[in-house]
Amino acid sequence: MVTAGNLTGVDSAPPVTKTPNQPQTIITGPPTTNPTTTVTVTPKESIIASANTLPPIETSTDTPPPPPPPSDTPPPAVEPVNVSLQLKPTINRLTVTMQFAESGSMLVPIIERTGESKPADSWRNNVYMTGYTWGDGSPGAGANAGLLTCKGAHERVSGSGTGTAREPHTYATGGTYTFTYTFYYCGPDGIEKSTKTMKLTVSRADVP
Repeated sequence: MVTAGNLTGVDSAPPVTKTPNQPQTIITGPPTTNPTTTVTVTPKESIIASANTLPPIETSTDTPPPPPPPSDTPPPAVEPVNVSLQLKPTINRLTVTMQFAESGSMLVPIIERTGESKPADSWRNNVYMTGYTWGDGSPGAGANAGLLTCKGAHERVSGSGTGTAREPHTYATGGTYTFTYTFYYCGPDGIEKSTKTMKLTVSRADVP
């Protein structure tokens, strides 16, 4: 027979008895503590820019002058060029000799090859070209401009000059014919021209 007071449990612990309608006592071991890992964070080094590494910013305290007010005065007008023509015929029965007279202002033409103004020994030689017809269907004649251009012409010349038809013209029959003379010259807008016409009356007999 075993005495109840001498009974012990495992590890000499008091015996566990079950008493009806009483709360049970549970014996547990000592609490377990999880190890803690300590992390040391080293702050990054701060990068400080030195003020001496940047160029100084120059500031100006000068105030720019205000723009000039718009001018109400229009620019001076370009002086126009103009050449006036006169015709002076000499009639001998059916043959006519024609003389030209020109006066006014024009621009000196430009040599295409060099881009320079054409040198001239007289005012009339600054002409771009001339042409005339006798009015009877015969081929016309005149002076060709050659390798000249009015583009870029700027030098103005004024004066007068005279010229003569290349050779006298003889009409086949008597009658009235219209002679036309055209003088081409350079102006600010390119080639310009002046034209003069005249009625010529010829006959086999002398004109009174």
